[in-house]
Amino acid sequence: MRKKTKNMLKRTYADPDLKAMPLESFEPSSLSLSILQAVYESTYLNCFLVGGALRSEFMGAAPRDYDVHLFPHAPIRMSTAEALKNIRQSLRQIPHMQEIGGRNSLASQYGVLRYKFRNAHDIDIVVHREPRTLENMAMYGDATINAIAMDKDGKTLCHPKMPEHIRDEVYAIRVTGEYTARALKRFHKRSDRFGHFQLMPPEEYAKTL
Repeated sequence: MRKKTKNMLKRTYADPDLKAMPLESFEPSSLSLSILQAVYESTYLNCFLVGGALRSEFMGAAPRDYDVHLFPHAPIRMSTAEALKNIRQSLRQIPHMQEIGGRNSLASQYGVLRYKFRNAHDIDIVVHREPRTLENMAMYGDATINAIAMDKDGKTLCHPKMPEHIRDEVYAIRVTGEYTARALKRFHKRSDRFGHFQLMPPEEYAKTL
């Protein structure tokens, strides 16, 4: 749907052969499930909660925001503007869901719809043109501890190193090439949460595999 999203889905990783695993001991919050189910019931698109919100819940903390990724069942052929218009209209059916910024916002131009849920919870809904699976998105994170995804039924998959690295307080960056600098920047911006974690660059992380 947007060039930026397409490129993001083509990230390169230090661990391309690893596969996502079930996070069977994890129980997502009722709020996370209700958000996904509401988005699905209004759009009937594949929707996955990805990354930070689930990581926070796994760590026993309240999420600061929620990243929901929407995927069609088949490639979208209509224009970006038309697709976003249709999805925005569908999301209006969700009670207590208020859009932030509107269709002319910078985020919307990049395929991200921003909402406030129940006047308290920030939700970014990222709209993609091509289908993806839960397995794809569970292994999407830039760092091992961010590689986690859940579907509307509560099935949760994660990077095989995620539980171990959270336990051992290791922030292992997986993305390589041009994405490494972005991942490092994100880590330093999150110093209030992860400053005590051991930072492991992708070259060092690859040696542990």
